[in-house]
Formats: sequence, structure tokens, C-alpha cells
Amino acid sequence: MPVQAQQLWACIELNERGAGLLTHELIAAAAVRVLDVAAVHFGHQQLSYAELQSRSNRLARELRSSGVGRGALVGLCVERSPNMVVAQLAILQSGAAYVPLDPAYPAQRLAYMATDADMALLVTESSLSDLLDWPHSLLLDLDAASIASRSGAPLSPDATLDARADDPAYVIYTSGSTGQPKGVVVPHRAVVNFLTSMAREPGMRASTTCCGRARSITRLSRTCRATCARSAAATSRQTLNAEGRAS
Repeated sequence: MPVQAQQLWACIELNERGAGLLTHELIAAAAVRVLDVAAVHFGHQQLSYAELQSRSNRLARELRSSGVGRGALVGLCVERSPNMVVAQLAILQSGAAYVPLDPAYPAQRLAYMATDADMALLVTESSLSDLLDWPHSLLLDLDAASIASRSGAPLSPDATLDARADDPAYVIYTSGSTGQPKGVVVPHRAVVNFLTSMAREPGMRASTTCCGRARSITRLSRTCRATCARSAAATSRQTLNAEGRAS
């Protein structure tokens, strides 16, 4: 078995013995020996594992400086791009959980979800800032200089601010077809169990590429399951017609 595969399976077996790895820890552990390999593809853009880790570490430090840590819920309202994956990981690294907010949703629904989740912070982009008026926001483009000035090294362990295996990784809202949308809390333990089971069955190799075609910000597992298996998570652009069908 290749060294990289041995390392991943060691992480999986450690988790199955109850060590309680967190989602971002599993990704970081799997990425150590493949830092120059592409982790994310989006059109002509590409991020290696080293770039993904460095950028997410910088953003995580920016989030911590804003008071974000364990127990906080951070809204994520961005267009699909490598920034989305970076922000997902950074929020988890900060100890918080993220709440995906689809820019395509009506403003009233976004406002309801944000208020219901009692978000500590909103991570978004200036082009989307008019969608949701939130008192505490971080704009990935306008705050880029401050983010880039942070260290790219991982945050130091902090027993107070770091998440634990049973803490939320993300909160995803239902469609609300039978009433108001309801937030479903998904803990790190559940995400890691899903990711490690995907690595086993159907199985993923280092050369595997997963193509994510969902039009909105969706569950972390859809974007990162291949990343955890040291694979390239390919994010495809998709054009939608007025009825929401792929074209």
C-alpha cells in the first residue's frame, strides 16, 4: 500500500476506535504527503493541498480575531468557487460551524435563516452583501489584505475555542415546504464517519476526481469527501435556465 494510502487508513482506523477526529483534521492529515497535488479544480482555477491549507489557515485566524470559536455559527453566502471550499475549512478550523446561505434564495428566506441560527458572523463577498443585512460580516474580497497578512500556519490548540467531535460542523436548513425552514445540526463525528465510509465503499484513490454539480452551497460532504481521500474535488460550473434545470 502506498505511503499516502497507509496514512489515510491510519486516520480512518483511529477515528473508528473513537479518537474523535474533526472534519478539518482528517483533511489536513490526509493532505500532509500530497501538498503539491491539486485539491480543488474550478474552471481554469486550481488549488493544491498546500494552498488550500495555507489559505484556510489565514482565514481561520481572521475569524478568530473576530471572536469566532467553538459554539459559534457562521453564515456562508458566497458564489461557487475555490473561496467557498477555503471558507468552509476555515470556519471549521476556527472551531465554529457554518450555515450555508444560497445566494439564489429570496432575501426574506436568507434573513429568516440567519436570524434563526443567531449567526455570530456572516462570511460573504461584496457582490452579495446587499442580499443580507447582517451587523457582523467579513467580506472575502474587501478584507483580502487583512486575511493575507495572517500567518498560514495552523492555529495553535485551544481547549476553549477548538471544536470537539460532537460539536456541529454545519447547520443546513430544510426547504421549508411544510412551513418555515428548520435547521438540521450535523456534528463533526457524523461528517467524518460519512467521509471515511465513502473512502471504503465505493472507495476512492488518489487519482479519483469528484465532480460537484449542485448549483448551490450544499453540504460539506459533497465538496470535501474526495479531498479527504487525497483526491481532486472538481467543482463544475453549471448554467441554469429560468426553471432551475441544468442546461
